[in-house]
Amino acid sequence: MYRDFAEQGICENGRTERKRPGMWYVVQTTVGSEKQIAEKLNRVYSEHADPPCFVLLKERTWRREGIYQIGVEPMFPGYIFVDTEDPQRLEENVHRLAGKAQLLMGGQALAIESSEEILFKELLRGDSQHTVRRFLVQANEAGEIVSAEGILGELLGQIVRKRFRKRVVTLEIPFLGKTHQVELSIRVKDDREKTMKEETI
Repeated sequence: MYRDFAEQGICENGRTERKRPGMWYVVQTTVGSEKQIAEKLNRVYSEHADPPCFVLLKERTWRREGIYQIGVEPMFPGYIFVDTEDPQRLEENVHRLAGKAQLLMGGQALAIESSEEILFKELLRGDSQHTVRRFLVQANEAGEIVSAEGILGELLGQIVRKRFRKRVVTLEIPFLGKTHQVELSIRVKDDREKTMKEETI
């Protein structure tokens, strides 16, 4: 799953090769302003049926009086994703935001690795809100997860921490060529749940 910078598409001179259309690029902004900046960028792409800029979200779970409350939060705080075939236009649009967002390669658009993009799409499972939803799991009497739906079932070996009662697992996954620990929410059949009316990111 891990690749060196050459495979990622970064040349020796630091420029990113344009290897495939419709790549996922990343834009950095301040934590807490991801949604606002993504919306501003999307206004420039008004001719697109599907806005290309989005925040990669994940459901979060906490327990209150025996009921699991469900909200959402950024999976990678401070980052916006852009699905585009035109990185040059993305660079121009980001520069118009006057410092409210920045590119990671000295003003040049940086695409994530194709393996990372594939993994994120598998985690999303086609969700229209770009949100990683809870994964249904099965556990034994000791609380050990023995199976899980979707891609999580293939990544059980990458779980580094498990809080089963809180329905949270911590997974090691790659992002921008480095390993990150990300908390993902899980669920068990017949869980009592409540989705928050206002999902705040």
